[in-house]
This record gives sequence, C-alpha cells and structure tokens, in this order.
Amino acid sequence: MANMSNRQSYLAKQDANKKSRQAAGLVSDKFPNVEGMVIDMVYYQNLSNPILMYRKLNVFPASYAYFKMDCMIKECEDGFFDLGPVIKEMVKGRKKAGKGSMKCKGGVNRKELGPDHASIDYDIEIKYYTAAEARRIQAELAATKAAKESEPVKPVKPAKPQRPEPKAVQEHPKRKKALKEAARAASKKAAAKKAAPKKAAPKKAAPKKAAPKKAAPKKAAPKKAAPKKAAPKKTAPKKKAARR
Repeated sequence: MANMSNRQSYLAKQDANKKSRQAAGLVSDKFPNVEGMVIDMVYYQNLSNPILMYRKLNVFPASYAYFKMDCMIKECEDGFFDLGPVIKEMVKGRKKAGKGSMKCKGGVNRKELGPDHASIDYDIEIKYYTAAEARRIQAELAATKAAKESEPVKPVKPAKPQRPEPKAVQEHPKRKKALKEAARAASKKAAAKKAAPKKAAPKKAAPKKAAPKKAAPKKAAPKKAAPKKAAPKKTAPKKKAARR
C-alpha cells in the first residue's frame, strides 16, 4: 500500500509540474528578443561531501519559460530554487551573463532539515537577437497568431443517439414446447450414439511385395574356331642327270 500511495503522489506531482510548465508559456512569447540561454548549476547539500550534482540546462525560444528547479534532497518535499525572477531582471536590463547563489525555498519539512540543507550556484548566459531580428520575429509571431484566430471554427458534430436495445420477443408456447422436445430428442440421440459399441475398423491387408525377378543367365557365345593353316607341301629335290 505504501508503494502504491508513493506512486500516486509522484504521478500527481508530475502532472502538476506539467501544468505549471504549460501555464508559464514559451520563451518566444515571454522574451521575444532572446535567442537562447545556457544555465549551469551546481547543487550543494549540508553534509561532509557538499557537492551533490552538476546540471546544465539549454533553453531555446520553443522551450517553456519555466525556471523553477526542484530540490534534489530526497527528504525535502516540495522544495525548489526559482530562477525566474533572476532571468526576468537580466532580460529587462539586456544582461548577457549573471552569477549567484540561492538556498532551497519552501519545503514541507524544511524546519526539520534546516534552512541550509541545500543550495545552488548558478551561472546564466543569455544570447539576444539584434533589433532587426527581434522586429522580424515579432511580426512573424503576430501574423501566425492572427492567422490562427481568423481560422473558422469547425462545428462539432453532435453524437448520434444510441438506439435502445429491442426487448426480447416472447415465443409462442407451442413453438417453445416444440423446441424443447427437439432439444430433448437430440440429446437422447447423442447419448445413444455414445453408448453404442464402436465397430473396429477392418484391418487392411498389407500389400504383398513382389518377389524380385531373377535375371536369366546369359548364354555364352560359341567360340569361333580359328582356321587351320595348310601345311606347305615339300617338293622332292630333283636328281641331277648323270654325265655321259
């Protein structure tokens, strides 16, 4: 429950902070001659290690003109440092730089923590438009504002009235009785179907595998007999005739 309440208070604080930023307006509206700002801050706490954190804030014409910084001490509730009056005086005198210190203001439990529980050192630098640029920007802003105001407001279409749901139609008693009998018969049929023994599905005979065909033995081709070579005939040597 404690975590839930803390979350709700944090969300409520964030919502209030957002509304305050929107209510402060834009820098271009509050300070039309300011081109930009750089705010450097060092947060201090009243402890042995005094430096709590460093913070740098860049401000543009489209930024909110909200310069109320929260106190970073966890135990300090609703404590803050408001640099708004300082910046307002600097812009009024067209000062380009300013330094100073500030203690935490406000805080529900400020008395318990002490007035010096937190402080900051700030260093502010402001860059201004030239006079010609400031006049041009102001003319553009005025023209934009006039164009928005001259736009016709679109009429909001009224929401269509919702048709009342029709009342349930009462069924005729005879039809109601027939529907009950049909539902009863369907339930009996379903129960009989469940109670009937299930017929075993006939087993399909496995297809016989065909025996592999034996390959017929190949007949050996008849060997051709090699032709016999005829033996050369021997001729008898001729006898020499006797000399007379």
